[in-house]
Amino acid sequence: VHAENPDLIDMYTEQFLKEGKTSAWYHYMSRPEFVEAEADKRAVHWSKHLDAPLYLVHMADKEGLEACIQAKEEGAPVFVETC
Repeated sequence: VHAENPDLIDMYTEQFLKEGKTSAWYHYMSRPEFVEAEADKRAVHWSKHLDAPLYLVHMADKEGLEACIQAKEEGAPVFVETC
């Protein structure tokens, strides 16, 4: 899973486009760290409750990584690839 919250990304993207902010910088800005962290934690939650393996790729946020480490310590089948 490459975890991001598409609804939040769409909201930021729409806002930036309306403001004429179209440089590559705003692609980056449309994905603040909490957008990934929220999706990471949601995926970990489902993995734990369904006892389903989870492989998160391209993880770049501390909060999500901490959730994965905690889940792993609790025995959840969670695996992470970082950027």
